[in-house]
Amino acid sequence: MSEQPITEPGDSQALRVRVRMYRPGFGDCFLLSFLQSGQERHMLIDCGVFQGTAGAEKTMQDIARHIRKTTGGRLDVVVATHEHWDHLSGFVQAQAIFDRIKFKQIWLAWTEDPTNPAAVRLRQERALAIHTLRSAMQLAPESATAQGILDFFGAPVDPNLAASASGARLALDYLVGRDEAVVSYCQPGEPPRTLAGMPGVRFFVLGPPTSEAALHKTEAGKKSAEGYGLGEQIALINSLSAAIQQAQGFSQAGAGSAQDFPFDAQFQVSLEHARQDAFFIENYGFGEAPAQGEAWRRIERDWLGVTSELALRLDQATNNTSLVLAIELVDSGRVLLFPGDAQIGSWLSWMDLSWEVAGVEGERQTVRGEDLIIRTALYKAAHHGSHNATLREHGLERMQSPHLTAMLPVERGLVERRDWNMPFPALYQRLLEKTRGRLLRLDDGVPAAAPEIDQGMPLLTGSEWKAFKRQTAEQRLYIDYFLD
Repeated sequence: MSEQPITEPGDSQALRVRVRMYRPGFGDCFLLSFLQSGQERHMLIDCGVFQGTAGAEKTMQDIARHIRKTTGGRLDVVVATHEHWDHLSGFVQAQAIFDRIKFKQIWLAWTEDPTNPAAVRLRQERALAIHTLRSAMQLAPESATAQGILDFFGAPVDPNLAASASGARLALDYLVGRDEAVVSYCQPGEPPRTLAGMPGVRFFVLGPPTSEAALHKTEAGKKSAEGYGLGEQIALINSLSAAIQQAQGFSQAGAGSAQDFPFDAQFQVSLEHARQDAFFIENYGFGEAPAQGEAWRRIERDWLGVTSELALRLDQATNNTSLVLAIELVDSGRVLLFPGDAQIGSWLSWMDLSWEVAGVEGERQTVRGEDLIIRTALYKAAHHGSHNATLREHGLERMQSPHLTAMLPVERGLVERRDWNMPFPALYQRLLEKTRGRLLRLDDGVPAAAPEIDQGMPLLTGSEWKAFKRQTAEQRLYIDYFLD
Protein backbone atom coordinates (compact mmCIF):
# COMPACT_ATOMS: atom_id res chain seq x y z
CA MET A 1 0.00 0.00 0.00
CA SER A 2 1.52 3.34 -1.04
CA GLU A 3 1.67 6.32 1.24
CA GLN A 4 -1.56 8.33 1.30
CA PRO A 5 -0.98 11.97 0.26
CA ILE A 6 -1.64 14.80 2.67
CA THR A 7 -4.39 16.22 0.45
CA GLU A 8 -6.94 15.29 -2.17
CA PRO A 9 -8.22 17.38 -5.09
CA GLY A 10 -10.33 20.27 -3.83
CA ASP A 11 -9.94 23.80 -2.51
CA SER A 12 -6.23 24.58 -2.80
CA GLN A 13 -6.61 27.39 -0.25
CA ALA A 14 -8.03 25.15 2.45
CA LEU A 15 -5.71 23.99 5.23
CA ARG A 16 -4.95 20.28 5.29
CA VAL A 17 -3.23 18.60 8.22
CA ARG A 18 -1.78 15.12 8.57
CA VAL A 19 -0.70 13.83 11.98
CA ARG A 20 1.54 10.80 11.68
CA MET A 21 2.21 8.67 14.73
CA TYR A 22 5.27 6.54 14.05
CA ARG A 23 5.39 3.07 15.59
CA PRO A 24 8.86 2.51 17.10
CA GLY A 25 7.51 0.55 20.06
CA PHE A 26 7.03 2.19 23.45
CA GLY A 27 7.91 5.76 22.53
CA ASP A 28 6.77 9.08 21.07
CA CYS A 29 7.45 10.17 17.49
CA PHE A 30 4.96 12.42 15.67
CA LEU A 31 5.32 14.09 12.28
CA LEU A 32 2.79 16.88 11.63
CA SER A 33 2.43 18.09 8.05
CA PHE A 34 0.52 21.26 7.12
CA LEU A 35 -0.51 22.09 3.52
CA GLN A 36 -2.09 25.40 2.53
CA SER A 37 -2.02 27.46 -0.66
CA GLY A 38 0.47 25.08 -2.22
CA GLN A 39 2.96 25.37 0.62
CA GLU A 40 3.86 22.47 2.88
CA ARG A 41 5.44 22.66 6.33
CA HIS A 42 6.60 19.80 8.56
CA MET A 43 6.96 19.63 12.34
CA LEU A 44 8.54 16.70 14.19
CA ILE A 45 7.50 16.32 17.83
CA ASP A 46 9.91 13.96 19.59
CA CYS A 47 11.53 10.86 18.12
CA GLY A 48 12.33 8.06 20.55
CA VAL A 49 11.77 4.57 21.86
CA PHE A 50 12.29 3.03 25.29
CA GLN A 51 15.74 1.71 26.16
CA GLY A 52 16.13 -2.02 25.65
CA THR A 53 13.51 -2.31 22.90
CA ALA A 54 14.49 -5.11 20.53
CA GLY A 55 15.86 -3.80 17.23
CA ALA A 56 15.52 -0.22 18.43
CA GLU A 57 18.42 1.24 16.46
CA LYS A 58 17.30 -0.23 13.14
CA THR A 59 13.70 0.84 13.74
CA MET A 60 14.68 4.41 14.54
CA GLN A 61 16.90 4.54 11.47
CA ASP A 62 14.02 3.27 9.32
CA ILE A 63 11.79 5.98 10.79
CA ALA A 64 14.42 8.69 10.23
CA ARG A 65 14.82 7.62 6.59
CA HIS A 66 11.07 7.71 6.15
CA ILE A 67 10.90 11.20 7.69
CA ARG A 68 13.62 12.37 5.31
CA LYS A 69 11.75 10.96 2.31
CA THR A 70 8.38 12.37 3.40
CA THR A 71 9.69 15.87 4.10
CA GLY A 72 12.12 16.12 1.21
CA GLY A 73 14.94 16.43 3.73
CA ARG A 74 13.56 19.54 5.47
CA LEU A 75 11.93 19.92 8.88
CA ASP A 76 10.53 23.37 9.56
CA VAL A 77 10.30 22.73 13.31
CA VAL A 78 11.76 20.03 15.56
CA VAL A 79 10.25 19.87 19.04
CA ALA A 80 11.95 18.00 21.88
CA THR A 81 9.52 17.91 24.78
CA HIS A 82 11.73 16.71 27.67
CA GLU A 83 14.81 14.73 28.70
CA HIS A 84 13.56 11.15 28.33
CA TRP A 85 15.05 8.51 26.05
CA ASP A 86 11.65 7.26 24.82
CA HIS A 87 11.12 10.74 23.35
CA LEU A 88 14.63 11.53 22.06
CA SER A 89 16.58 8.33 21.33
CA GLY A 90 16.25 8.62 17.55
CA PHE A 91 18.44 11.71 17.47
CA VAL A 92 21.26 9.51 18.77
CA GLN A 93 20.41 6.15 17.17
CA ALA A 94 19.78 7.70 13.74
CA GLN A 95 22.02 10.74 14.02
CA ALA A 96 23.77 10.13 10.70
CA ILE A 97 20.40 10.21 8.91
CA PHE A 98 19.18 13.30 10.76
CA ASP A 99 22.45 14.98 9.76
CA ARG A 100 21.12 14.82 6.20
CA ILE A 101 17.85 16.55 7.10
CA LYS A 102 17.82 20.33 7.35
CA PHE A 103 16.34 21.66 10.61
CA LYS A 104 14.99 25.20 10.33
CA GLN A 105 13.84 25.73 13.93
CA ILE A 106 14.23 23.78 17.16
CA TRP A 107 11.79 24.42 19.99
CA LEU A 108 12.70 23.43 23.54
CA ALA A 109 11.08 24.16 26.90
CA TRP A 110 12.34 27.11 28.95
CA THR A 111 13.68 24.51 31.40
CA GLU A 112 16.50 23.84 28.91
CA ASP A 113 17.54 27.48 28.55
CA PRO A 114 21.22 27.80 29.61
CA THR A 115 20.73 31.51 30.37
CA ASN A 116 17.85 30.91 32.80
CA PRO A 117 19.15 30.44 36.40
CA ALA A 118 16.14 28.35 37.41
CA ALA A 119 16.59 26.10 34.38
CA VAL A 120 20.29 25.66 35.12
CA ARG A 121 19.46 24.62 38.68
CA LEU A 122 16.87 22.16 37.42
CA ARG A 123 19.42 20.49 35.16
CA GLN A 124 22.03 20.36 37.91
CA GLU A 125 19.57 18.78 40.34
CA ARG A 126 18.45 16.25 37.75
CA ALA A 127 22.03 15.30 36.90
CA LEU A 128 22.83 14.87 40.61
CA ALA A 129 19.78 12.67 41.10
CA ILE A 130 20.67 10.47 38.11
CA HIS A 131 24.27 10.15 39.33
CA THR A 132 23.10 9.20 42.83
CA LEU A 133 20.62 6.62 41.52
CA ARG A 134 23.28 5.02 39.32
CA SER A 135 25.62 4.80 42.31
CA ALA A 136 22.84 3.30 44.43
CA MET A 137 22.16 0.68 41.76
CA GLN A 138 25.73 -0.54 42.11
CA LEU A 139 24.94 -1.40 45.73
CA ALA A 140 21.30 -2.41 45.32
CA PRO A 141 20.95 -3.74 41.75
CA GLU A 142 17.80 -5.61 42.72
CA SER A 143 15.76 -2.37 42.63
CA ALA A 144 13.71 -2.97 39.49
CA THR A 145 11.80 0.28 40.00
CA ALA A 146 14.94 2.41 40.05
CA GLN A 147 16.42 0.65 37.04
CA GLY A 148 13.18 1.08 35.10
CA ILE A 149 13.23 4.82 35.80
CA LEU A 150 16.88 5.15 34.81
CA ASP A 151 16.02 3.45 31.51
CA PHE A 152 13.82 6.47 30.69
CA PHE A 153 16.98 8.60 30.61
CA GLY A 154 18.93 6.23 28.37
CA ALA A 155 22.19 4.50 29.08
CA PRO A 156 25.09 6.66 30.31
CA VAL A 157 27.50 7.73 27.61
CA ASP A 158 30.27 6.12 29.67
CA PRO A 159 28.82 3.00 31.39
CA ASN A 160 31.80 2.92 33.79
CA LEU A 161 31.16 6.42 35.09
CA ALA A 162 28.06 7.08 37.23
CA ALA A 163 28.36 10.82 36.60
CA SER A 164 28.39 10.36 32.82
CA ALA A 165 25.72 12.20 30.82
CA SER A 166 22.57 10.27 29.98
CA GLY A 167 21.70 9.27 26.46
CA ALA A 168 18.72 11.65 26.51
CA ARG A 169 21.01 14.53 27.48
CA LEU A 170 23.27 13.60 24.55
CA ALA A 171 20.24 13.85 22.23
CA LEU A 172 19.38 17.33 23.54
CA ASP A 173 22.98 18.44 23.14
CA TYR A 174 22.89 17.21 19.53
CA LEU A 175 19.81 19.30 18.78
CA VAL A 176 21.20 22.45 20.39
CA GLY A 177 24.41 21.94 18.42
CA ARG A 178 22.70 22.02 15.01
CA ASP A 179 24.35 25.13 13.59
CA GLU A 180 21.84 25.76 10.79
CA ALA A 181 18.80 25.75 13.10
CA VAL A 182 17.39 28.58 15.17
CA VAL A 183 17.00 27.26 18.73
CA SER A 184 14.36 28.90 20.90
CA TYR A 185 13.16 28.21 24.44
CA CYS A 186 9.39 28.32 24.86
CA GLN A 187 7.66 30.07 27.73
CA PRO A 188 4.02 29.42 28.70
CA GLY A 189 1.79 32.32 27.76
CA GLU A 190 4.21 33.81 25.21
CA PRO A 191 2.58 35.17 22.00
CA PRO A 192 1.35 32.33 19.75
CA ARG A 193 3.95 31.05 17.33
CA THR A 194 3.33 30.66 13.59
CA LEU A 195 4.96 29.07 10.56
CA ALA A 196 5.81 31.01 7.41
CA GLY A 197 3.11 30.52 4.80
CA MET A 198 0.70 28.91 7.28
CA PRO A 199 -1.60 31.72 8.47
CA GLY A 200 -4.23 29.19 9.42
CA VAL A 201 -2.15 27.57 12.18
CA ARG A 202 -1.21 28.98 15.59
CA PHE A 203 0.96 27.33 18.24
CA PHE A 204 0.16 28.16 21.87
CA VAL A 205 2.76 27.25 24.51
CA LEU A 206 1.00 25.94 27.62
CA GLY A 207 3.84 24.44 29.62
CA PRO A 208 6.00 23.67 31.44
CA PRO A 209 4.81 26.05 34.17
CA THR A 210 7.13 28.59 35.73
CA SER A 211 5.36 28.38 39.09
CA GLU A 212 7.36 26.53 41.75
CA ALA A 213 4.31 24.73 43.11
CA ALA A 214 2.88 23.76 39.72
CA LEU A 215 6.16 22.50 38.29
CA HIS A 216 6.53 19.86 40.96
CA LYS A 217 2.90 18.91 41.53
CA THR A 218 2.74 15.44 40.00
CA GLU A 219 -0.16 13.86 41.85
CA ALA A 220 -3.71 15.01 42.46
CA GLY A 221 -3.69 14.17 46.17
CA LYS A 222 -3.02 16.59 49.02
CA LYS A 223 0.33 14.96 49.82
CA SER A 224 1.96 15.72 46.48
CA ALA A 225 5.45 17.23 46.81
CA GLU A 226 5.98 20.91 46.08
CA GLY A 227 9.12 22.88 45.39
CA TYR A 228 11.19 24.02 42.43
CA GLY A 229 12.65 21.23 40.33
CA LEU A 230 13.40 18.40 42.69
CA GLY A 231 13.00 20.93 45.50
CA GLU A 232 12.78 19.26 48.89
CA GLN A 233 14.05 16.03 47.30
CA ILE A 234 17.57 17.51 47.22
CA ALA A 235 17.95 16.80 50.95
CA LEU A 236 16.99 13.21 50.24
CA ILE A 237 19.47 13.02 47.35
CA ASN A 238 22.30 14.38 49.52
CA SER A 239 21.52 11.92 52.30
CA LEU A 240 21.37 9.01 49.88
CA SER A 241 24.66 10.09 48.34
CA ALA A 242 26.28 10.18 51.79
CA ALA A 243 24.94 6.72 52.61
CA ILE A 244 26.28 5.35 49.33
CA GLN A 245 29.74 6.71 49.99
CA GLN A 246 29.70 5.26 53.52
CA ALA A 247 28.70 1.87 52.12
CA GLN A 248 31.57 2.10 49.65
CA GLY A 249 34.01 2.74 52.48
CA PHE A 250 34.56 6.48 52.22
CA SER A 251 35.02 8.59 55.34
CA GLN A 252 32.38 10.96 56.65
CA ALA A 253 34.54 13.92 55.71
CA GLY A 254 34.36 12.95 52.07
CA ALA A 255 30.75 11.85 52.03
CA GLY A 256 28.80 14.94 52.91
CA SER A 257 27.89 17.27 55.73
CA ALA A 258 26.91 16.10 59.20
CA GLN A 259 23.22 16.73 58.53
CA ASP A 260 23.32 14.15 55.74
CA PHE A 261 23.81 11.29 58.24
CA PRO A 262 21.12 9.51 60.26
CA PHE A 263 23.08 9.85 63.55
CA ASP A 264 25.13 12.62 65.16
CA ALA A 265 28.88 12.11 65.26
CA GLN A 266 28.97 10.92 68.89
CA PHE A 267 26.68 8.01 68.02
CA GLN A 268 28.51 6.90 64.88
CA VAL A 269 30.76 3.83 64.74
CA SER A 270 33.13 3.45 61.83
CA LEU A 271 33.21 0.22 59.85
CA GLU A 272 36.91 -0.16 60.73
CA HIS A 273 36.12 -0.03 64.46
CA ALA A 274 33.11 -2.34 64.11
CA ARG A 275 35.19 -5.02 62.38
CA GLN A 276 37.43 -5.19 65.49
CA ASP A 277 34.61 -5.19 68.06
CA ALA A 278 33.33 -8.54 69.40
CA PHE A 279 29.71 -7.39 69.57
CA PHE A 280 29.64 -6.28 65.94
CA ILE A 281 31.62 -9.30 64.77
CA GLU A 282 28.92 -11.53 66.27
CA ASN A 283 25.84 -9.51 65.37
CA TYR A 284 26.62 -7.29 62.42
CA GLY A 285 27.49 -9.76 59.68
CA PHE A 286 31.31 -9.64 59.91
CA GLY A 287 31.92 -13.07 61.47
CA GLU A 288 31.49 -16.68 60.47
CA ALA A 289 28.17 -18.43 59.88
CA PRO A 290 25.42 -17.94 60.77
CA ALA A 291 26.15 -14.21 60.74
CA GLN A 292 27.72 -14.38 57.28
CA GLY A 293 25.32 -13.39 54.52
CA GLU A 294 23.32 -11.19 56.84
CA ALA A 295 24.48 -7.84 55.50
CA TRP A 296 20.87 -6.72 55.59
CA ARG A 297 21.40 -6.14 59.33
CA ARG A 298 23.79 -3.26 58.59
CA ILE A 299 22.07 0.05 59.11
CA GLU A 300 24.34 1.94 56.72
CA ARG A 301 22.63 0.14 53.82
CA ASP A 302 19.15 0.86 55.09
CA TRP A 303 19.23 4.30 53.49
CA LEU A 304 19.30 2.62 50.08
CA GLY A 305 15.65 1.77 50.67
CA VAL A 306 14.67 5.25 49.46
CA THR A 307 16.14 4.56 46.00
CA SER A 308 12.84 3.52 44.43
CA GLU A 309 10.97 6.49 45.87
CA LEU A 310 13.62 8.91 44.67
CA ALA A 311 13.56 7.34 41.21
CA LEU A 312 9.81 7.82 40.94
CA ARG A 313 10.05 11.44 42.06
CA LEU A 314 12.81 12.08 39.52
CA ASP A 315 10.73 10.56 36.72
CA GLN A 316 7.65 12.61 37.59
CA ALA A 317 9.60 15.84 37.99
CA THR A 318 11.18 15.35 34.57
CA ASN A 319 7.81 14.61 32.96
CA ASN A 320 6.44 17.86 34.34
CA THR A 321 9.12 19.84 32.47
CA SER A 322 7.51 18.77 29.17
CA LEU A 323 7.04 21.39 26.50
CA VAL A 324 3.27 21.49 25.92
CA LEU A 325 1.77 22.77 22.65
CA ALA A 326 -1.85 23.50 21.73
CA ILE A 327 -2.01 23.80 17.95
CA GLU A 328 -5.02 25.80 16.75
CA LEU A 329 -6.44 25.41 13.24
CA VAL A 330 -7.75 28.97 13.08
CA ASP A 331 -10.62 28.71 10.59
CA SER A 332 -12.26 25.69 12.21
CA GLY A 333 -11.21 26.48 15.78
CA ARG A 334 -10.10 22.89 16.28
CA VAL A 335 -7.11 22.27 18.54
CA LEU A 336 -4.45 19.57 18.50
CA LEU A 337 -3.11 19.06 22.03
CA PHE A 338 0.43 17.67 22.41
CA PRO A 339 1.30 17.65 26.14
CA GLY A 340 4.44 15.48 26.05
CA ASP A 341 4.35 13.68 29.40
CA ALA A 342 3.00 16.65 31.40
CA GLN A 343 1.47 15.80 34.75
CA ILE A 344 -1.05 17.30 37.15
CA GLY A 345 0.67 20.57 38.12
CA SER A 346 1.35 21.49 34.51
CA TRP A 347 -2.25 20.83 33.46
CA LEU A 348 -3.64 22.97 36.27
CA SER A 349 -1.37 25.88 35.33
CA TRP A 350 -2.85 26.11 31.83
CA MET A 351 -6.13 27.37 33.27
CA ASP A 352 -4.40 30.66 34.25
CA LEU A 353 -3.11 31.46 30.75
CA SER A 354 -4.68 33.83 28.22
CA TRP A 355 -3.76 35.49 24.93
CA GLU A 356 -5.08 38.38 22.83
CA VAL A 357 -5.24 37.25 19.19
CA ALA A 358 -6.92 38.12 15.92
CA GLY A 359 -10.17 36.30 15.16
CA VAL A 360 -11.17 34.81 11.81
CA GLU A 361 -12.53 38.20 10.67
CA GLY A 362 -9.57 40.11 12.10
CA GLU A 363 -11.33 41.17 15.30
CA ARG A 364 -9.44 40.98 18.58
CA GLN A 365 -10.41 38.15 20.89
CA THR A 366 -9.18 36.58 24.10
CA VAL A 367 -8.13 32.93 24.05
CA ARG A 368 -7.80 31.22 27.41
CA GLY A 369 -6.02 28.01 28.24
CA GLU A 370 -9.36 26.49 29.15
CA ASP A 371 -10.76 27.44 25.72
CA LEU A 372 -8.00 25.46 24.02
CA ILE A 373 -8.80 22.39 26.12
CA ILE A 374 -12.52 22.68 25.38
CA ARG A 375 -11.84 22.89 21.61
CA THR A 376 -9.36 19.99 21.53
CA ALA A 377 -10.22 17.75 18.59
CA LEU A 378 -7.05 15.64 18.67
CA TYR A 379 -5.41 14.64 21.91
CA LYS A 380 -2.02 12.93 22.13
CA ALA A 381 -2.42 11.03 25.40
CA ALA A 382 0.27 12.12 27.84
CA HIS A 383 2.81 9.65 29.24
CA HIS A 384 1.38 6.61 27.48
CA GLY A 385 -1.92 6.90 29.35
CA SER A 386 -0.58 6.80 32.91
CA HIS A 387 -2.87 7.63 35.83
CA ASN A 388 -1.49 11.10 36.63
CA ALA A 389 -0.74 12.47 33.17
CA THR A 390 -4.26 13.35 31.99
CA LEU A 391 -6.18 15.73 34.20
CA ARG A 392 -9.81 14.79 34.74
CA GLU A 393 -12.04 17.77 35.62
CA HIS A 394 -9.86 20.43 33.98
CA GLY A 395 -8.60 18.11 31.26
CA LEU A 396 -10.34 15.27 29.48
CA GLU A 397 -13.79 16.12 30.85
CA ARG A 398 -13.45 19.68 29.45
CA MET A 399 -12.84 18.44 25.89
CA GLN A 400 -16.15 19.07 24.13
CA SER A 401 -15.36 18.73 20.43
CA PRO A 402 -17.72 16.30 18.64
CA HIS A 403 -14.69 15.32 16.55
CA LEU A 404 -12.49 14.36 19.51
CA THR A 405 -9.93 11.72 18.57
CA ALA A 406 -7.05 10.44 20.69
CA MET A 407 -3.65 8.98 19.79
CA LEU A 408 -2.08 6.71 22.40
CA PRO A 409 1.63 5.79 22.04
CA VAL A 410 1.66 2.61 24.11
CA GLU A 411 3.08 -0.84 23.35
CA ARG A 412 1.43 -3.77 25.07
CA GLY A 413 4.43 -6.14 25.08
CA LEU A 414 6.78 -3.80 26.99
CA VAL A 415 4.06 -2.71 29.41
CA GLU A 416 3.29 -6.31 30.33
CA ARG A 417 6.95 -7.26 30.71
CA ARG A 418 7.55 -4.28 33.00
CA ASP A 419 4.26 -4.77 34.86
CA TRP A 420 3.26 -1.15 34.27
CA ASN A 421 -0.38 -0.10 34.55
CA MET A 422 -0.46 1.66 31.18
CA PRO A 423 -2.82 2.72 29.90
CA PHE A 424 -4.54 3.18 33.24
CA PRO A 425 -7.82 1.19 32.91
CA ALA A 426 -10.20 3.93 34.11
CA LEU A 427 -8.53 6.53 31.90
CA TYR A 428 -8.50 4.20 28.90
CA GLN A 429 -12.21 3.51 29.31
CA ARG A 430 -12.95 7.23 29.55
CA LEU A 431 -10.86 7.94 26.44
CA LEU A 432 -12.96 5.41 24.55
CA GLU A 433 -16.14 7.04 25.82
CA LYS A 434 -15.10 10.64 25.13
CA THR A 435 -13.85 9.83 21.62
CA ARG A 436 -16.73 7.41 20.99
CA GLY A 437 -14.18 4.85 19.86
CA ARG A 438 -11.92 7.13 17.80
CA LEU A 439 -8.84 5.98 19.70
CA LEU A 440 -5.68 5.17 17.76
CA ARG A 441 -3.28 2.97 19.72
CA LEU A 442 0.29 2.65 18.53
CA ASP A 443 0.19 -1.12 19.07
CA ASP A 444 -3.34 -1.91 17.85
CA GLY A 445 -3.52 0.54 14.97
CA VAL A 446 -6.78 1.74 13.42
CA PRO A 447 -9.73 -0.15 14.94
CA ALA A 448 -11.51 -2.38 12.44
CA ALA A 449 -14.93 -1.59 13.84
CA ALA A 450 -16.54 0.77 16.31
CA PRO A 451 -16.02 -0.67 19.80
CA GLU A 452 -18.78 -1.48 22.23
CA ILE A 453 -18.83 1.23 24.90
CA ASP A 454 -20.40 0.68 28.30
CA GLN A 455 -22.47 3.04 30.46
CA GLY A 456 -24.85 4.07 27.68
CA MET A 457 -22.46 6.44 25.93
CA PRO A 458 -23.58 7.34 22.38
CA LEU A 459 -21.81 5.45 19.64
CA LEU A 460 -20.71 6.91 16.33
CA THR A 461 -23.32 6.73 13.62
CA GLY A 462 -22.53 4.70 10.53
CA SER A 463 -21.67 7.81 8.54
CA GLU A 464 -19.46 9.15 11.37
CA TRP A 465 -17.55 5.87 11.54
CA LYS A 466 -17.02 5.86 7.76
CA ALA A 467 -15.77 9.44 7.97
CA PHE A 468 -13.33 8.44 10.72
CA LYS A 469 -12.05 5.53 8.66
CA ARG A 470 -11.49 7.89 5.70
CA GLN A 471 -9.45 10.14 8.00
CA THR A 472 -7.06 7.33 8.96
CA ALA A 473 -4.43 5.23 7.23
CA GLU A 474 -2.14 2.56 8.63
CA GLN A 475 1.22 1.17 7.67
CA ARG A 476 3.67 -1.04 9.54
CA LEU A 477 5.79 2.01 10.38
CA TYR A 478 3.09 4.56 11.20
CA ILE A 479 -0.56 5.53 11.66
CA ASP A 480 -1.95 8.64 9.93
CA TYR A 481 -4.82 10.88 10.94
CA PHE A 482 -6.04 13.61 8.57
CA LEU A 483 -7.82 16.88 9.42
CA ASP A 484 -9.11 19.67 7.19
